Amino acid sequence: MGSFHAMINSMVHVVMYFYYGLSAAGPAFQKYLWWKKHITAIQLAQFVIVSIHISQYYFMPSCQYQFPIFIHLIWIYGTIFFILFSNFWYQSYTKGKRLPRVAPQAAQHNGSSIYENGTVTNGKVKTN
Repeated sequence: MGSFHAMINSMVHVVMYFYYGLSAAGPAFQKYLWWKKHITAIQLAQFVIVSIHISQYYFMPSCQYQFPIFIHLIWIYGTIFFILFSNFWYQSYTKGKRLPRVAPQAAQHNGSSIYENGTVTNGKVKTN
């Protein structure tokens, strides 16, 4: 029972790192990254599930746990992270401060990508 939260956390991280892998693969994969908001929703669900799962030990006195301090720590972990990620959700998606931006179209000129706000050469931006 003590490894349940680790299993859920591992599954969520597989999804997260798949997303990060796609995003690191370059601009050609940007069209596949529409589901960023859903990752946060999955993480919020993870913290609710972990907190509810570990809470059963508070209501079932017959359940024995080898290290009772971990029950409290796991519950605190799930609750605090739920609060933090809820704030992230609110700031990012409700208030709209972190909504995905559409990448400006680049034109190729002498091996450099030229954007509306400047030139990118070897990963460095030079503003016009």
